Amino acid sequence: MCIGDCSGDVSVTIDETLETVTIALGNASPSDCAAADADHDGRVTVDEILTAVYNALHGCAPL
Repeated sequence: MCIGDCSGDVSVTIDETLETVTIALGNASPSDCAAADADHDGRVTVDEILTAVYNALHGCAPL
């Protein structure tokens, strides 16, 4: 799984990163981007946002 990859295409776009932040702020549901919630606790935290940003900048690690 690539944290922040809402569309499942193994890359994270700026729009997906923004969606991750929107979920963290409580303005969207975690179900809108399950890949944002890496530990599946029903919320998106700062470390998950930072990982999504890293993945957007450097690509997702191969599975």
